[in-house]
Amino acid sequence: TGSSGGDSGAAVLASVGDVIADQTSGLFGSDDAAPPPTLTRAQINAINAALVTGSIDESPDAFFVALAINGPRVTYMTPTRQSLTFDGMALAATHGLGVDLAGYKSDREADPLVTRRPLRDWPARVTRIYRYHDALGGLFTRTFECALRWIGTEPVEIYELTYDLVHVEELCASPYRKMINRYWVDEETGFVWKSRQYVSPERGSVDLKVLTPFAP
Repeated sequence: TGSSGGDSGAAVLASVGDVIADQTSGLFGSDDAAPPPTLTRAQINAINAALVTGSIDESPDAFFVALAINGPRVTYMTPTRQSLTFDGMALAATHGLGVDLAGYKSDREADPLVTRRPLRDWPARVTRIYRYHDALGGLFTRTFECALRWIGTEPVEIYELTYDLVHVEELCASPYRKMINRYWVDEETGFVWKSRQYVSPERGSVDLKVLTPFAP
């Protein structure tokens, strides 16, 4: 079962702040030598909001709560005000990560991350367009042509729950660089429970896990 964004953004952060704020000092590292404590599945189930985690370079998971809905896009935020915006299951924007992803575009009907479908109906190729801010505040785009291939079924544990998911590797290339996205997908529903998605050349990719799915 999933959860919507809950009440207003401020109310949601206030309601989960006591649970989450002490769990992480912010995404992608801390000055503290000791790793932050984690959430239990019981704590996750007690949070009345959709919840995902994000991590870069094997940093401790940061916890993001669904706070805002803008058409098909949902924005998740940490208590330290870093945010991830998703279009379906595709990472569409970030804030507070340093060099952020400013925007994302794809063919909505062709992109299985945006328009969910069983894995058997996923296409072999997808075009992904990423937007970034330049030094003067303008926007520029990078277009990647991506080829998907199935790696195999793997058991994936996400905070005390284990799923049998298909690992899909996505090899992407633009005139400027190559990169790889990875998805761990429920074969029947096409839902992506875990992924590694590209952010920017400077930031690399973010590892994402869905703790509580968003339900409109």
